[in-house]
Amino acid sequence: MVKGTTICFLTALMVLGNFSVRGEFCQSYNRPYQEEDSVIWKLAVQFTTIFNKGDTAEMSRFLPEDFMLLLLHDNFLGKKGLLKSMMDSAVHSTYKHILKMDGQTIIRYADDHNSASINTSFGFTEPAMSESVKKEHRYGICVMYFQKREGKWILKTDHLDLQCSLCNE
Repeated sequence: MVKGTTICFLTALMVLGNFSVRGEFCQSYNRPYQEEDSVIWKLAVQFTTIFNKGDTAEMSRFLPEDFMLLLLHDNFLGKKGLLKSMMDSAVHSTYKHILKMDGQTIIRYADDHNSASINTSFGFTEPAMSESVKKEHRYGICVMYFQKREGKWILKTDHLDLQCSLCNE
């Protein structure tokens, strides 16, 4: 019995190892872009840090002119709209947030490797907003899209939304 269990376990490890190395099962193992993953994550954190500081001049330099923010599924803001909302202290303080890197964080690349996306979770820093989200059985999800221009990654789109942990919507 122990021998049979051991053989099953080793077979499962070999199968999973085979899938992950070939990239068919799990793209988080042995990916060729691990160094760029760090660059993508740093840009995501940099955007959030600049937003939370409320530094509109730095944000203006950081973002391309064709940037788009989709906030809570209903509010589409371009670069100018985002900068304007950052100057409104009531709005700005409500939407301050931090990104969470955990086992659910995924970075994916397009076939031509000139665009990438990151899918991660976030939490609001304002206690009332954070408690409200938790009370409604919700959690924050952040999807950012990046594009490589002239060999440099830039943030093109950020989608901050809430999902229901009970109904998966």
